[in-house]
Amino acid sequence: MVQAIPHFTNSIMITGMPVRLFLAGVLMVMSGCRKETLDATWTLWETGRDEIICRLTEDRIGGLWACGGKTWYSGTVFSIDTANGPAHPDLTTGKMLLAMSALSDGQLICTGVDGHFWRRDTSGHWGYREPSYWTTTRGIAGFRDGPVLMAGGDAFEKGFMYVIDPQEVGDHLFLHQNRINDVVVVDTNTAIAAGYGIVYHSGNKGKDWQVLDIHGDHIMQLAFPTPEVGYAVGYGGSVWKSVDKGHTWKILRNGRGIWARDWPWRGVHFRDPDFGVICGDGGLAWLTRDGGNSWVELGGLDRGTDLYTAWIAGQSVILAGSGGRIFKTCLP
Repeated sequence: MVQAIPHFTNSIMITGMPVRLFLAGVLMVMSGCRKETLDATWTLWETGRDEIICRLTEDRIGGLWACGGKTWYSGTVFSIDTANGPAHPDLTTGKMLLAMSALSDGQLICTGVDGHFWRRDTSGHWGYREPSYWTTTRGIAGFRDGPVLMAGGDAFEKGFMYVIDPQEVGDHLFLHQNRINDVVVVDTNTAIAAGYGIVYHSGNKGKDWQVLDIHGDHIMQLAFPTPEVGYAVGYGGSVWKSVDKGHTWKILRNGRGIWARDWPWRGVHFRDPDFGVICGDGGLAWLTRDGGNSWVELGGLDRGTDLYTAWIAGQSVILAGSGGRIFKTCLP
């Protein structure tokens, strides 16, 4: 809301500047914050299931997969034909599946509300195990020939990291002060986890975790296109970038800035260190081709769909979210 400024005979001065000049400057800054729009034509793929698609991922041979569901009622993993569009259910279960990741040996791993650890082997068979610590699991990632990391939590101020190590007898549980929403494996030893106002770093395959000095937003998702370069997005509208394997982070967009809109970002994916997309509620998606220095808004999306996850394959951008909807466009 803009309040009317009463008229005075003499000009009001703000730190030596007439108020009219000050307001003109404000309007120029606000107009400069408006995002350029890139018109895009989207193909809509309907899954036929009234579920939220929470995560997209690609296997080692370029096959695209999605997982999602309805919290306490259903969970589905889809295989997606990116050439023709249909998404085929590959796994159905009774609880929502919130996270999925592809391992370098061709296996898929998945988890969700029931805390189960699902694994699809290279023959296409799904199996699962129930970890001893049960709660909502929101992120999953695995090291090559090493442990699988499962992270999550139900409340904002209660989180956990569960390490399933096939090389050792028994699993390892780490309780954290804040909920964790995502975890990624960066290289052969390094993992990054993030969540409610906090980022964690491990340099020994999840055996120990260091709290990093990043605060001020509810971080929803991470993306590392290379071991060195990574990105993070927050539900309060902030975007971060790291160029040193997640040790330090630079803020690209401060969702709490005085001129910033607190766009609720949920998903992020980068094809390489420069070319990436972020997405969130209200059908909002931004694209960058210069490593986050500048962004354009992707037009033509349905504003009634909240977007939870993104993927870039070649020149194709694929977004998915509420209502079991998947959108694809090919960029020039």
